[in-house]
Amino acid sequence: MKIINFKSILVCLVLIYALYFVHQVQNSKFLDKKDSQSIALDDQDDWKLIFQDEFEDKQVEESKWTKRYRTHGNTEQQLYIEDDIYTENGNLVIRTRYNPTIYNLTGKLYNFTSGWLDSSQKFNFSEGRFEARVKLPKTKVNDPIWPALWTIGDGVSWLKGGEIDIFEMNSNWNGDKLPHLYGTYHWGNNASDNHCHGCGTIYPNKINLNDYHVFRFDWNATQFDWYIDNIHYKTNEQGVQYPKTDAPITLPTYPQFIIINTAIDDFVQAKKADYPKYMYIDYIRVYQKKNTQNIQN
Repeated sequence: MKIINFKSILVCLVLIYALYFVHQVQNSKFLDKKDSQSIALDDQDDWKLIFQDEFEDKQVEESKWTKRYRTHGNTEQQLYIEDDIYTENGNLVIRTRYNPTIYNLTGKLYNFTSGWLDSSQKFNFSEGRFEARVKLPKTKVNDPIWPALWTIGDGVSWLKGGEIDIFEMNSNWNGDKLPHLYGTYHWGNNASDNHCHGCGTIYPNKINLNDYHVFRFDWNATQFDWYIDNIHYKTNEQGVQYPKTDAPITLPTYPQFIIINTAIDDFVQAKKADYPKYMYIDYIRVYQKKNTQNIQN
């Protein structure tokens, strides 16, 4: 009868486990690493990368983005200034801070400043896959911070070109006053003809706002689809009327340019002690099917 060498068996098991662990690490997609793979494309040979910014440069690339000095609407509590947009550690940073500043064009004093940049007249797209890896600003219950990544029609008035909210985070639009992520599409003939009436869809899953997350938006000839961390949670189809819309969906007929900003909503007064807050964008990538014909209007 042979004597079982348990020590040798244990060593073998440890080696097998170690090899398995190394294999898993090599094949995992770690979302907390800068060099992680983007969400896999179906039939990769049919796709091409048409826009990319990894934000590795020391400054925001002026060939891709324009920083804005502006306001937006009459009720937001912040002024957008260029100084609150910068790159750091391979991220685009949008800083929102207590920084009393007078808006030169109106003489109005704003207690808070933040950042807005966009790709208008520099990059736009029609159809394809948009993907961004983002760490959202710290927030809490009944917090007026309002970060967003969205698109509107390039070279055309709002709302004729459509507005695609790839994500917005807001604590005012749901009764619990908790921060929720929304995907929304607005369209109409002009600013007073908005067919979306609170029609945004809340991302239904719990999400750790202290982590980076991948926001994805797919657009083809017949529909839009919204994803967070590759989890699909919203679809808008051409010609379909949804709850809280007053007309069937009409997809954009103008190419879209990208907007990144963080606002302070007006439903509660922002508190100096809660700021500064930061939104970090690790990368933005836009893909398109190789046979796609860009909309030209």
